[in-house]
Amino acid sequence: MLFLKKSRFKPFYKKFVNIGENITNSRKILKFKKKKWDYLIKTVTRKVKFYNRYKAYNQLQYLTTRNPNRYHSYKQGKYRSILQAYRRFMLFYGYFTKGKLKSYVKKFIRTSKINANLNFLNLFESRLDTALYRAKFCKSIKTSRQLITHNGVLVNNKQINHYSYTLKNGDFIRIKKKFHKHIEKNIANSVIWPVPPRHLTINYKTLQFIFGSVCEKELSVYFSFNLNLEKLLVDFK
Repeated sequence: MLFLKKSRFKPFYKKFVNIGENITNSRKILKFKKKKWDYLIKTVTRKVKFYNRYKAYNQLQYLTTRNPNRYHSYKQGKYRSILQAYRRFMLFYGYFTKGKLKSYVKKFIRTSKINANLNFLNLFESRLDTALYRAKFCKSIKTSRQLITHNGVLVNNKQINHYSYTLKNGDFIRIKKKFHKHIEKNIANSVIWPVPPRHLTINYKTLQFIFGSVCEKELSVYFSFNLNLEKLLVDFK
């Protein structure tokens, strides 16, 4: 008889330990007291103390391996960097299966050959769930998806139920009144950095904002870690 091992539930923040990054800039991680969180808490606090602030990483630069002359170390480091890039992207922009992300990357490479990193980020920064998170209306993209699926978001006075909805320049987004108290709590408890981007014209009194065009120069200050996008667009196949 074959006995299957029961899968144990793993918290969402536990995935940050292997990466060593606080992907969502959550303050909740700093309050964890068990030993398994010590490494993550130390790396996050050490990073903030070293720079005396949150450091912004440029997502458009190209990174190379540290050991280009050693075949085995290069091969192992290459696989590890690809896996870490997939994990960071998945944790920040929401869960994507490897097969879905691979097919999406292949289609994108065929249509876009110039400024691939920039155009690839623009696609995900133009999503409705990402815009709600950037506007500080939600703590994470995961909670913004819950708000959308619970029919709490209107785009151009039309109810949108798909969190992957792509916003266009000039779209008007507002939250239904029954969700205002929940959104106000999220704004009050949100981390100051990163500040909302300039392509979002936000009215925090009425909980409304207008979506504009994403600026290339501002993409470097949207993240406190490196997504390593070239690993997804070139090596992730």
